[in-house]
Amino acid sequence: LTWVETQLPNVGAAMLDVAFSDKNNGMIATIKNKIFRTVDGGINWDVVEPFQNNNIRSLQIVNSGFVIVSGEGLKRTSDFGNTWQTFYTTTVPISQVHFQTNEIGYAFGSSIYGPGEFPSSFGSLFYTTDGGKNWIGNEKIHELGVFQEAHFPNPNLGFALGNDIIVRIKRF
Repeated sequence: LTWVETQLPNVGAAMLDVAFSDKNNGMIATIKNKIFRTVDGGINWDVVEPFQNNNIRSLQIVNSGFVIVSGEGLKRTSDFGNTWQTFYTTTVPISQVHFQTNEIGYAFGSSIYGPGEFPSSFGSLFYTTDGGKNWIGNEKIHELGVFQEAHFPNPNLGFALGNDIIVRIKRF
């Protein structure tokens, strides 16, 4: 086992997520609206179009060119980051996205709101079966609380963690 530490230039904030489609092609999401891309297995990294006010939280490479990033809504690229399109906006920050295929995907978010020392927290869950053209879901699931993590063993079954509960998600 060996490893080599690489210092990325001008990151400017925490790196929150990393994804690779194969041994050469990968991306890193940062909280300060930058996405770094490598096409040579992490030897060199370049910044792909920085996003204004998106607060990127996660990314997923669905196939070699189709990438989804989440933050203040969802953005996607079909050319590995050369051009980006916003394809879903919501009032709730999206903290994670899981696409099982190019068509079936899930998005999770959470938010805390309310005055005083004891604000309310809630989770959000959305899904699409048409590649993100249309989304179905709920922005305020109080039982989920602050969303933490999700895993999908197959496109129709998933598990989401929030606060002190686990939510079983079954599409059919």
